[in-house]
This record gives sequence, C-alpha cells and structure tokens, in this order.
Amino acid sequence: MEGLETEFGEGRVGFVTIVGRPNVGKSTLLNEVLSYHLTAVSNRPNTTRKRWLGILSDAHSQIIFADTPGVHSAGSRMQEAMARTIRNEIERNDAVLCLCDATRAFGEEDRRVAEIVREGGKPVVLAVNKLDAASESQAREIADEYRAVLGENPVFNISALKSEGVSPLLDYIRQMLPRGLSSTRAIS
Repeated sequence: MEGLETEFGEGRVGFVTIVGRPNVGKSTLLNEVLSYHLTAVSNRPNTTRKRWLGILSDAHSQIIFADTPGVHSAGSRMQEAMARTIRNEIERNDAVLCLCDATRAFGEEDRRVAEIVREGGKPVVLAVNKLDAASESQAREIADEYRAVLGENPVFNISALKSEGVSPLLDYIRQMLPRGLSSTRAIS
C-alpha cells in the first residue's frame, strides 16, 4: 500500500493505531470492524508481526486502522523491531485505541502498553475486551489499572468476538477524528 493516495469527502477522517499486549483481540476487533477477515487470528502470541491497515468507510467517516504487533518485553531483534513499529504508528496517527483483556490480570506487559500509549501523546480511548468471558469486576479492575498509568480516558467494555459494544466504541472514535473536507493524505 506504499504511496497509495486516498480521496476523502466531507466527514470525520483519520488514522487510528490499535495497541495492546499479545492476544488481547486487536486483530479480532479489526476483522469485526471491517466485517472482513483481513488479519490472522490465533491464540499464539506474535501472530501479528507487522502492521496491517484496514479502512472503514461509511457515510460519515473514513477510519484507517493500523493493527500493530502485541507489546511485550523486548528481548530479540524481532521484538525490538515490532516495538519500533508500534511507536512509529502512534507517532504518525491521529488517535490510539488501547485494547486490554478483561480475563487477564494487569501485568508488566499491560504497564508497558499503557506507558507507550501515554508517551505517544495522542488522544486515547481504552477498550476492555473479552466481556463475553469476564466479569464486570474484572473489567473494572483492569480499566482502573490502565487509567492509573494513562490518566482519565474514556473506557468502553466490548466483546470483539461477539461484536458487543463495538458500535458505541466506533461512534466515539469517529468523534475523536478531525473533519475532512476533500483532503488527500498518502498511506505509507
């Protein structure tokens, strides 16, 4: 997609980076949002090793999502390259969708995700995923832990797998993005 030019009409237009630790459902969410199987989904960490771009267009917006590799402790050259990809995506995009897993306790990888997102300085929305498998108290606990690092940001409880809570999340993301009036931006 290097150098592809896109023409936007009037509406909300922007680039959103999806960030989270491995296996929180980033690719599942992107596939659900697009209603298309774009990215591989697996219970194996590091299935996504590079960014994937998915474009959601409707009558009111055009959102270009960047699905990134899972954030974890860098140990190998591959993991360090994936971490650079994540930071680059945050830097060049308009907003960040920080995704966490309500079924897993907040850990060091989660802290690193929250710190990377906070350091990026972009508008952030937190989505607590896997509500189909977690309790409300688990969702509240992990959201509180993330907000302790990120600061006060909007939180949406979702199940990407079952498409629950995804529509209100998308509505909020649309409102985060700048208005587009027949502008052009290169996707690279």
